[in-house]
Amino acid sequence: MPKQIKDPQLQSLRRYNIYSEASALFFAYNSSIINEVMNSNKINFAVNGRMRSAEFSFTVKNILHLENPTQINVKNSQIEIDAGFESPEAFLDCEAKNQAPNELMIRRLYYHTGSGAGKYQSLSSQLC
Repeated sequence: MPKQIKDPQLQSLRRYNIYSEASALFFAYNSSIINEVMNSNKINFAVNGRMRSAEFSFTVKNILHLENPTQINVKNSQIEIDAGFESPEAFLDCEAKNQAPNELMIRRLYYHTGSGAGKYQSLSSQLC
């Protein structure tokens, strides 16, 4: 059974009038949906907007050559975060869409570790 959503009772943000990606994120935050997803009552709206990553690297499996993973090096890449929420245990990177996307660029799952000079390196990441 679906869980009942708490209506934040704001004059400027109505649950039946979510008109943009930003308003959807504000509603999710103010109605405690983000608290539910992160399983925490200590949530901060930490970042949003365009920023540059630090220098970092990661490896991915190559489906054509499973024995040789591919290393990807990133330096000063532009990233855009619709909303980043932080709790003491985790960082939640939210990419908001007002309609279902056909594809998702999964590299953004790695990029939060390279933003802000590694500020979130010790935190886990989720994508909503």
